[in-house]
Amino acid sequence: MTALGLVFAINVTGLAFALLLTRWVASRQTAAASARLVVSAVHRATTALLHAVFRRIAGGLAVLIGLLVTAHLLLGHHANARGGSASLFWSSIALILGAAATCTAVQASVSIGSLAVSRTLGAARLSLGRAMRVSVRAGGAAGLLAESISLLGVAILTGLVHATASGGPPQQRTMDLAARLVQLLPAYGVGAAVAALLIQRAGATFHAAADAGGDMAGERAANLEHDDARNPAVVADLVGDRVGSVASRSADLFVSASLGHVVVFLVAALLCTKTPPQDVRVLALVGLPLAVRAFGIIASAFGVMVVTSEETGSPTTALWRGHATTSVVAVGGLAGAAIWLGGSNSSTFLLAGLLGLLAVIGLSHAARWRVGRRSDATRELLESLRVHEASATLQALGLGLGSLLLPVATLAIAMAAAWQIGVGSGLPAGGPLAVLTATAAALAVGPYVLAVAHFAPVADSVRGVIAMAQSAGDEQQRARRLDEAGLASVAVAQNYLSVVGVLVALCAATVLSMFSTSPDEPTPATPGVIWSGFLGAALVWAYAGDGLQRAARAARRVAAEVDRQLRGFPREHAIVRVPSDFAPNYRSVIEIATRAALDKSVLASSAAVLVPLSVALGLGLLNRSDDPTLVNRGLASFVIVAALAGLSTSLALDGTRAVLTAARRSADTRPGSTGFGAAIAADALADALGNSAGPAAHIVGRLGAAVCLAIAPIIS
Repeated sequence: MTALGLVFAINVTGLAFALLLTRWVASRQTAAASARLVVSAVHRATTALLHAVFRRIAGGLAVLIGLLVTAHLLLGHHANARGGSASLFWSSIALILGAAATCTAVQASVSIGSLAVSRTLGAARLSLGRAMRVSVRAGGAAGLLAESISLLGVAILTGLVHATASGGPPQQRTMDLAARLVQLLPAYGVGAAVAALLIQRAGATFHAAADAGGDMAGERAANLEHDDARNPAVVADLVGDRVGSVASRSADLFVSASLGHVVVFLVAALLCTKTPPQDVRVLALVGLPLAVRAFGIIASAFGVMVVTSEETGSPTTALWRGHATTSVVAVGGLAGAAIWLGGSNSSTFLLAGLLGLLAVIGLSHAARWRVGRRSDATRELLESLRVHEASATLQALGLGLGSLLLPVATLAIAMAAAWQIGVGSGLPAGGPLAVLTATAAALAVGPYVLAVAHFAPVADSVRGVIAMAQSAGDEQQRARRLDEAGLASVAVAQNYLSVVGVLVALCAATVLSMFSTSPDEPTPATPGVIWSGFLGAALVWAYAGDGLQRAARAARRVAAEVDRQLRGFPREHAIVRVPSDFAPNYRSVIEIATRAALDKSVLASSAAVLVPLSVALGLGLLNRSDDPTLVNRGLASFVIVAALAGLSTSLALDGTRAVLTAARRSADTRPGSTGFGAAIAADALADALGNSAGPAAHIVGRLGAAVCLAIAPIIS
């Protein structure tokens, strides 16, 4: 109880510190009047789109609650489905609470992001160091909010269930509470994952539509500079940065953080029902992952505060100095938590946590090195761009696929070693506890990584607003340097989000195996188990492919609208000559991109829920043999293969995006230059692959994991 009290206190303190950081950012000097007009317009459009997405989320929750009622009616004859209307009520509350927590974290992140753009613009007029501090601390506030809210939401739900528990002997009350949590907590994860999926889909579609469509019709067809105010899609592009990067990445990390907390609480509940009461050493170890995550909040706060840069210094170096500080403090927190709660097995769990943390950090920065201007991949892709965009696309896809082996092998070695270390401790469920500790250590630096992830869209927006407002002076040069640093930060953040997402999903699969058998005992595969896994992969690829198609259609609509607005101007050598005083209709492009982003979003998310639900029902119908573990093994197979398919797809597509974007930044992209058209086309493809299909692939895998956790206690 002492450990849980400390964890709760640290998370509340982290929430308070995030609010203080937000207040500090708000007190900084604001942008010039002309820039404030642009920032205000972008914020209004972003808020309108988010609120429309939130309404879709409410509709999606209504569909989910309807499915929940149907499941309880159809499966009520199972012993584990007892509880009737009370269980149904609390499951609905958990769904709503999970989705509401996600929406709250995303809304806060977007609002802080708008504030960061305005204040970074003001700071860029004074010095590079001030601009760095403002943008990173604003991102740090968003990261700390997401981490703190993710735990507090789970804690509130657990407290509500505990407060309404019936009386009886203390041991019996504990067992009843554990059984209720096993049924109710996964619903919180489902609500969070559904909300994140809808936010990611809408944000990615809008972002791809505005960026790719605007670039193809405005820059390539009219030879306009990037962020030229005469491009009708330029404001929509800035809105896309906010909803496609800030909102989507905040939702991505939030669902990983929330599902990670749900898994830890489920392991605690299952161990309460399966572990002898006198074996308190195992139950004490369940608090270790929560303590490691809590100390990560302290580490991220330190990391955010040390980021600054001199006028002649490197912004990129400043970001990684903060990351190194966060990692060192997180290792200290891991060591302290392991010594405190691990007892005689402290070295076991310290080593497992170090494996998880070092593997994730190493893989994140390996992505940064691949997109450097001097890397072999970038130089080779530059040569391909001079030939044709088709050649560059093939080259980038090859590089993206070729980059899979190292991260997959590293994760496999690190997690297998952590599992074996835990099994070697001799503790019951030692393997799962060690993997949970490794995953918690990887998630501990999440708030700082989210700050880094927010830095890139803030820097890009600052540069775009300065170009639109036609500001002059040193702030243009400072904005350009911030934007260049943001390119590397995106590669690190995207790899991190993919890796921690798959780790959380695999932990959920371990919990599924604990429902009916010991996770340390392997069980043979059957056709039902094998094909359940393949259906998980098929769901990931189908959902990612559908998202990519919708992004392409949306980009085509935006490009058609931009072309319509520029059609009346004279052409010279097939290039539109846009007058310098042309005032485009920005609103029409935003409306087209918004409609495309919201189109059939609830239907797509419902399909993503129905597939794992159908797998569970099918396994339940097959479960007429003497094998009582078939359902849970099949669901675990579904989650594992879906998670691995999502990881490989996400890493490959993000690797493709990273090298294409780096090549465009390194190439001569002035209108009319050699390779200009190819660079624009390659960058449009990069936006669609890396910002739409890739994130969708690994988020839908976590939604499948949450649904399987929710349905397993009912149907098995």
